[in-house]
Amino acid sequence: MQGSVTQRCLAFCRRTPGRTARITLACRLLPWLTVALYGGLLLFWALQKQPEQFWRVLLIPLGELAAATLLRFALDLPRPCEKEDIVPLLPHRPGRSCPSRHASSAAVITCACFYTCWPLGVAAAVLALIVAGTRVVSGVHAVRDVVCGLLFGGLWGALLFFWI
Repeated sequence: MQGSVTQRCLAFCRRTPGRTARITLACRLLPWLTVALYGGLLLFWALQKQPEQFWRVLLIPLGELAAATLLRFALDLPRPCEKEDIVPLLPHRPGRSCPSRHASSAAVITCACFYTCWPLGVAAAVLALIVAGTRVVSGVHAVRDVVCGLLFGGLWGALLFFWI
């Protein structure tokens, strides 16, 4: 099959209306599941009455989100729909594609989950990979964007949750 990874992914998504609808729904809902998981972690640490852990789980992901946003503005890389003749499944602003904040946030939240409970971390890691994959499959990000996002968020979280 000819075409870029993004073109092939979009062609796969658009083969049937049902598939397009399911992938679009996943693209919209799974990031909110990640946010709910993060909210649950914050609630857990708040109820444990361990303020140091609560603030750690709150501030490390927020710091990563701010850093990833600054990096996106500095790099200002184009999205696949700007470089290729494609229409993504989800409408999106042009530019500022790398790193994917959905992927980087999911990765740092995964680290927060591992910090809290190992099995929860495994589930969060699976969710993070699916979130990252849906960003590529929907045509919103290139593979490079989500890989950079996963690495950026994962390294940020691993460094700050486990080594500092």
